[in-house]
Amino acid sequence: MNKKLLSLGLAFITGAGVFAQSEPSQPPAADDKDTAGLLGKDYLAIGPIQQDFRHSTSKDGWGAGIDLNLPTADNWDIGFNYGFERVADSPRITENTAGTSVTGYFKAAGVKPFADVDLGYLWHRTKPSDPTERYDRATYAVGTGFEAPIIDATAFVGRVAYNNEFRRGTRREFTYTAGLDQHFSDHVGGLVNVSFHENNSTVYNVGLLFLF
Repeated sequence: MNKKLLSLGLAFITGAGVFAQSEPSQPPAADDKDTAGLLGKDYLAIGPIQQDFRHSTSKDGWGAGIDLNLPTADNWDIGFNYGFERVADSPRITENTAGTSVTGYFKAAGVKPFADVDLGYLWHRTKPSDPTERYDRATYAVGTGFEAPIIDATAFVGRVAYNNEFRRGTRREFTYTAGLDQHFSDHVGGLVNVSFHENNSTVYNVGLLFLF
C-alpha cells in the first residue's frame, strides 16, 4: 500500500482512538452480543481512497468517500454512498460516483453471510479537451460475502461482486474485497479495506466510523 495512504490511515485511526478515550464508555446491553462488525448498525464512514492502476500509464488516483448505513428491518440494511477521485495525470481525469444499496444478511455460528445490490451513477470527466470529454453511466453491482468477528469489537469482512453498467460500456468486472473494522468506543471506530478490480486496478481505503 502507498506509504502516504498508510500514514494518513494511521493518523485517522490514532485520532479516532484518542477521541474515543475521551468519551464516557457505556457497557453493552446484556443481550447485545454483536459488539463487532457493521451489519445491522447505524453508522457514517468517511475517509480517503487510493487507486493503483496496474496495467496503465496513469498515475495513482486519489480521492475520498462517504458511506451511510441505516438498518431498516431485522436483517436488512439500506446504504447511501458518494465518492470523488482525481487521477494526478495530464490531462486531468476526475470521477464522481453516487449510489444506494440494499443488504440482506443472517447469522450462523457467529458469522453473518450477506448479499447486496447496489444501484449508482458515475460522472467521468477528462480535461483539458475541447469539448470536455464526458462519460456518464448508470451502474449496478451484485455482491455476496460474510462478516466474521475476530475479537471483541473487531471484525473481518470479505466480499465478491459483479459490477456493470446498464448501457454497454467498459466497466464490466468482478471485484474482490477484504477488510477490517474496529470499534474504539460505542460511537467511534475505524476501518481499512482493499479491493482488487480484475480489469486494471487495486483500491485502498481507510476511514473513520461514527456509530449512532
